[in-house]
Amino acid sequence: MVEDGSTMAGKTANRDRESAFQNGLSRWDAKLVSSAVDETSGTALNEWVIDFAHDRFGAGTLRQVAVQKWRDGRVVHETFYKM
Repeated sequence: MVEDGSTMAGKTANRDRESAFQNGLSRWDAKLVSSAVDETSGTALNEWVIDFAHDRFGAGTLRQVAVQKWRDGRVVHETFYKM
């Protein structure tokens, strides 16, 4: 999580952020609720419901939509929107 609203770029920065977050998890149950893909623009929208327990953020349920831009079979940009 980038808590201060700043942006992050690059695989290494994202991997480090994800790793730091995962180290604090004791529960993570993610369910894909819905998905839409526009192959022409290379855009995918995925709605998730995630039940979690984290040593820093506590326990709860997160509902979010991930908007992904794809190019050559890879995600090149991703934005998360909390619902």
